[in-house]
Amino acid sequence: MPLLIASLLSGLAAIFRSQIGTWIVTAMAWLGIAWATHEFAVQPWIDNMQAQLAGGTPGGQWGSVLMAYAGIMKFDQACTMIASAVVTKFGVSAARAVLVRRV
Repeated sequence: MPLLIASLLSGLAAIFRSQIGTWIVTAMAWLGIAWATHEFAVQPWIDNMQAQLAGGTPGGQWGSVLMAYAGIMKFDQACTMIASAVVTKFGVSAARAVLVRRV
């Protein structure tokens, strides 16, 4: 059993050292960050906008039209993609700065 685990870990280490491994790690990071950005930043923002517009404070009847239009145009998904792409870029750059071996 320890030989199986050791061979799996050495295989994973070889994959992550290659260019494909970098792509896999970047994709995993982006997916995790995209989910977290949507759940903890964009969705509460959208819920807050809907609550404010449902309260009748700003926008009047046009507020609900604006929210419906933003939903059709997938505004929340666009905000999630932009925010998570920026965070992933800075995260990968920071990890690369720490993990790159300087000779």
